[in-house]
Amino acid sequence: MNAEHKIILKRIITLICSMIVMVCFGQAIAGMGGYLVGRGRPMYVLLGLCGGAAFSCAAVAVWKSYISDITAANAREREDEAPPP
Repeated sequence: MNAEHKIILKRIITLICSMIVMVCFGQAIAGMGGYLVGRGRPMYVLLGLCGGAAFSCAAVAVWKSYISDITAANAREREDEAPPP
């Protein structure tokens, strides 16, 4: 797997983690919404918040790694394009 494929994979992983965050926080909101009709689900809230927080941290970590890879790739391209002295 070359560097370009790793960069694309990191973007996809970040996207998937971000979508999972939305699902988890939605689950937490659904658990809280249950209290409006008298059937609150504290386990939904707890799992939703914990899962959302965990996947958001994972998404940020992968995104930071992606940014450093992009920066390194751009620096390599500039070195290749620079005219010789």
